[in-house]
Amino acid sequence: MDSHSVGKNRRGEGKQSTLAKPGSVDENVGLTESDAKKNARSSSASTQTERQKNNRLNDRYNLELDTEVHFQEQLLDGMFRCRTSNIGLHGVYLPAKDLPINDKTKIDLVFLARTRPEPQQFRVPAKLVRLEKEGAALSFSPKNEEQTQDFRRFLTRAKVAEDKHG
Repeated sequence: MDSHSVGKNRRGEGKQSTLAKPGSVDENVGLTESDAKKNARSSSASTQTERQKNNRLNDRYNLELDTEVHFQEQLLDGMFRCRTSNIGLHGVYLPAKDLPINDKTKIDLVFLARTRPEPQQFRVPAKLVRLEKEGAALSFSPKNEEQTQDFRRFLTRAKVAEDKHG
C-alpha cells in the first residue's frame, strides 16, 4: 500500500496527504513527549505480541493425545481425563466443561501416546493461564531444559505413531 492517500478538503477539492507509519517519528508530530512515548511502547508491545503468537503457532503439534489431569488443592485431590488436539511445546488447551481447577491448583498433566511396541506417557507440571466455560489453557512448568527437550521428543514420537497407525 502506498504511503499517500488522496482526500477532499471541506470545499470538495482534492488534496494529497502523507500517512505516517505506526511508531514513526512523523506519527508523533504535535504530540506531547509522554504521548509519543506511549505510542512507542504500544508499537513495541504489538510487535512482541505478534512474536509470541508466531512462536506459539510454530511450537504447535497437529496431534490428538489422551490426557490425564491430576490436580491438588487444600481440600481436594482428583484426576479427570480428556483428549486434546491443541498442544504446543509450552502449553495446552484442555477441552472440558466446568473444570474443578483455579489459579492456585497444583496441576500435573500426563499425556498418553499410542506408540508401538509399548504406549508411552509423559508427565509435566502445569499452571492455569485461562479458565473458560468450555475448557482451560495451561502453560507447562518444566523442571529444566532437559525436561523440555524430552517433551519435544515425546511429542515427535507420538506424532509419528499417530501418522503411522491413525
